[in-house]
Amino acid sequence: MRMLRDGREDELAAEAGRDARLLRAVVGRLWERDPAVSGAAARVFAAAVAGRPRQAADWMRRFLWALNDESGTNGAPVLSACEELARRAPDVVAPFLGCLARCAADPDLRPATLAVFRAVAEGGAGPVDRPQPARDVRIEPDDGRARDELRRLRGPGRTEQ
Repeated sequence: MRMLRDGREDELAAEAGRDARLLRAVVGRLWERDPAVSGAAARVFAAAVAGRPRQAADWMRRFLWALNDESGTNGAPVLSACEELARRAPDVVAPFLGCLARCAADPDLRPATLAVFRAVAEGGAGPVDRPQPARDVRIEPDDGRARDELRRLRGPGRTEQ
């Protein structure tokens, strides 16, 4: 906690990359109420696993489970870690976009979900519209910004359902 609060992110990321227990503790800080701490935890997490695609993919699967209603977890905080990972390793996150797309249907999760999609798109991880389920996300008609953002990310010629 002290390292997160003191801004020693690089040092903590290096240590967390070598110590699975420390990495789990960092991930646990994603749920901190203090946005400075939770944001630092997301950045440290991403820095620690971005160079380890297999480990990063395992964490993405865990995060998707946390976002599942059946998990009984408030998974919203993991989206910041997904976004940070997408900035550093977009090719790791891109295969999970189809599963993440369902989160865009939840108005509370939509902004953070779209931020993950944007980070992957800006990172150049190939076509963002590759995962077919992402094309099937239903956005309420009154939510023009989210609908426009998904349309932009899906690419030309795609419309909502």
